[in-house]
Amino acid sequence: MLRKATEADLDQLTALEAEAFSESYSHEMLRDLIRDPKRHCVVAEEGSVLGYILVDYTWDVTLERIAVFKAARERGIGSVLMQALPDEVAVTLEVSAHNTAALKLYHAFGFTREGVRKNYYGDGDDAYILWRNYERISF
Repeated sequence: MLRKATEADLDQLTALEAEAFSESYSHEMLRDLIRDPKRHCVVAEEGSVLGYILVDYTWDVTLERIAVFKAARERGIGSVLMQALPDEVAVTLEVSAHNTAALKLYHAFGFTREGVRKNYYGDGDDAYILWRNYERISF
């Protein structure tokens, strides 16, 4: 089941962040993001949080975070969370060039690679810039 994240989810989201990301968001940062009216945080749950997606609407629509607990992976939860993204507008994200599972998921939802950020991550890994529903403007 998908629902809007609440502050009651913060302990589970903090644990998920620590498990999923080498540069994880703190409890306080997650609390601020959940409270931010320009961000949309949705959790997938079955009794407890299985994963979450965070979308930023500040300037454009950016998929800021998506994560699923390791114990809940390979069950289609990432695909369910991706359904929280708006269909009609352009959406962007950055993903590690070596994250093949995420790249496969994003491509399945219509994202295409539009650029690269060299040495973007702390470990020196590049980030691919992906877009969905993106139209290039030629001058």
